[in-house]
Amino acid sequence: MKKILIFGCSFSTSSYEITSDGKEHIKKNSKCWYHFVDYFKDKDVEVIACPSQGYWGYYQIILHLHEESKLILYDEIWIQETLEPRPTINNYKVISKLSFRQIDNIKLSIVHDTNFITNENILNLNGTIEKYKPYSLWREFFIEVANSCAYKINKLCKEKNIKGYVWSMFNPIMNCGVSNSSTFEFTRLPLVYVHLKLKAEKNKNFLTKPKGHQTDEGNKYIGELINKACIDIKI
Repeated sequence: MKKILIFGCSFSTSSYEITSDGKEHIKKNSKCWYHFVDYFKDKDVEVIACPSQGYWGYYQIILHLHEESKLILYDEIWIQETLEPRPTINNYKVISKLSFRQIDNIKLSIVHDTNFITNENILNLNGTIEKYKPYSLWREFFIEVANSCAYKINKLCKEKNIKGYVWSMFNPIMNCGVSNSSTFEFTRLPLVYVHLKLKAEKNKNFLTKPKGHQTDEGNKYIGELINKACIDIKI
């Protein structure tokens, strides 16, 4: 059975809801977008969701798996891209002891609150008055590192003969080749700015709020988009 590893941010944790306190919460034991992807039905799928993280966090975990000779256990890696940059240096002790729980046919591990360094923490070091003045410099550096992490993930997976697929809730980050390319191991699904697609369907309540996370119906919709994309690129 083909073994697949999925990386994503909070959009890959679960379905969300607005509870009686008016706040957005994860809906307990609910499904996420990958539960509605037909391609995963007969596969061994593990998900590592990293809320508030992106390529910095994904690459750190992939490097750890590589060091532990666990990366080669996977046939494919799928990445849900998020809004970058999300600079993160994780606690090694946490990412080295990931535990999974099973929801239907898919195993999920959520990396919570392990950030040693975040964008906001670094900006706070500049003080409150000058806080935003150097932001553009920090942002440019952070984006360059995120792009480098994406490139390194692609390169490492190619070296290990691990196929990869990537799609984005916002703008595309990883530089991917076309399907079956000999240059790049990752293939981009024709899916970018998915969050805007969810937001546009106001009457269907795909999001908990305009800038929020997806509901049950929103996750089903993402699954439908990915199912179509898989057909379009003949996965």
